[in-house]
Amino acid sequence: TITGELKRHLRDLGWMVRPPRSVQELHRRSGVVAEELSQELGRHPSDREIALRLGVDAAEVADARSASHPLSLDETVGTGDGGVRLGETLGGDDENLAAIDRRHGLATALAELEDGQRELLRMRFVEEMTQQQIADALGTTQMQVSRLQRRILAQLADRLGAPSRQHQPRSPRARVATVTPVRQAQRLRSA
Repeated sequence: TITGELKRHLRDLGWMVRPPRSVQELHRRSGVVAEELSQELGRHPSDREIALRLGVDAAEVADARSASHPLSLDETVGTGDGGVRLGETLGGDDENLAAIDRRHGLATALAELEDGQRELLRMRFVEEMTQQQIADALGTTQMQVSRLQRRILAQLADRLGAPSRQHQPRSPRARVATVTPVRQAQRLRSA
């Protein structure tokens, strides 16, 4: 029927936060009973009186009636000076938990490296030795240490699922080439 469709529409779409259907129905019925009791008693009835008429618990009536009025996250909860904004009581991302995951992944990736690779990283990042100092200790050149370090860090980045610097696109400025006209290039070659 049209009336049923209107009621269903208001029930399903008329709430900011949609509680369960049973709560919505109890809210609607408690409103009707509250009006009836107001007429009979000549005053606004209590939740307990409404609950007695409906045959439910007073706490259920209070919950159903408050469900239609959601609290703002900016509303202060608590009493006195101890009150805080409701939004401040909600949980958030725990950065320490994410750090544990990253450290575990790094430890696993480091364990997969060869001993010499781990030793190079230890010298570079734990002992904070320069590439030249590492090269002197290993009996090689600074350039070889630099290349090896870059290769090891790229391996770690691949294992951790992070993009390495080596695979990141260069800035647009670096891709621009200067084109020399053919005649000018021929003159430069012959000079």
